[in-house]
Amino acid sequence: MLTRQEAEAIYDAGKQTVVRVLLELARKVDQLTADFAALKAENAALRAECQTLRATGSLRWLHTVSTRLLTWYYAHKRRGREAIDAAGILADYRGCAVHDCWKSYFDYDCDHALCNAHLLRELTFLWEEQSQPWAKAMIDHLLTIKEAVASASASGLTALPPADQERFLKGYERIVQAGYAQNPLAPAHGPKRRGRRQPSAPRGSPSPLNGETCPPQGRRGVGVRGGRSRQRAKD
Repeated sequence: MLTRQEAEAIYDAGKQTVVRVLLELARKVDQLTADFAALKAENAALRAECQTLRATGSLRWLHTVSTRLLTWYYAHKRRGREAIDAAGILADYRGCAVHDCWKSYFDYDCDHALCNAHLLRELTFLWEEQSQPWAKAMIDHLLTIKEAVASASASGLTALPPADQERFLKGYERIVQAGYAQNPLAPAHGPKRRGRRQPSAPRGSPSPLNGETCPPQGRRGVGVRGGRSRQRAKD
């Protein structure tokens, strides 16, 4: 059985170990902060995400910004711009931010690229739950582009040939127009009212029919709210 003196010695050693661990973690966080600052200065592409997190008995939003090698985590009680500003990553970033259609991201003065994984989930819902044929065509089209990009990359290319880009872009726009045709704006009834007419469900969802989404390959002026309007679709 330990004596009191031995127990106190173990307790003191344990405190010293905890202090050493905390100091090492602080050093690594400082290094990660410096690494992210360097990436921001280089305008490296960043991926932004937001998920829910339960902490200290209440719900928080876990904001993440990541590259291929680094991920920055930041928990906040808010989801929108207040939290994103507090994280201190995107406010002065001028590279390309890859994200979903959450409107707060578009407030920042950087290039924006929509995540195709998010778009595919929305399109799958429109196809399977709302019987939207154009959505299935868009799913197939995006996956075809993905395969073409993978093939070009395997061949040592850094971009698709211009002819392929133009062909894919025209196909994208043709499918979007088919979606518009299937989901026209509801006609106005009764006396004229202020504001825009309410969109149908597919037009109001985060899909290529929504004004805050974009076609691939850097098209400009596609309903971006804030920030520069050059956008690209990313995997």
